[in-house]
Amino acid sequence: MTAESTDPDITTFRIDRPGIRKVLGDLEAEIMELIWTRPAEQGVLVRAIFEQLYETGKRIGL
Repeated sequence: MTAESTDPDITTFRIDRPGIRKVLGDLEAEIMELIWTRPAEQGVLVRAIFEQLYETGKRIGL
């Protein structure tokens, strides 16, 4: 995103992938999908998402 524009810079678009994975990597898409499954008024902590991914065996580089 530039200072003049509020439009995101999307430099990669994978038309062969489904849904949000067209513009996000697999891990990023999975994180967003986990966040979106929770009620909006509940909110979510990063730690909760990390723990949920950790339990399913997803590797996250820190």
